[in-house]
Amino acid sequence: MAWIVEINGFLIDARQLPEELQDEARRGGLIPDLEALRGV
Repeated sequence: MAWIVEINGFLIDARQLPEELQDEARRGGLIPDLEALRGV
């Protein structure tokens, strides 16, 4: 469930979003930032 986000009332797998929306979701703490966790 960590990758499921709600956009305009729809539940969407965040991995399917465009990269810029994924970045925004990461900054907002909505999805995990895997690169930061890996130390990359």
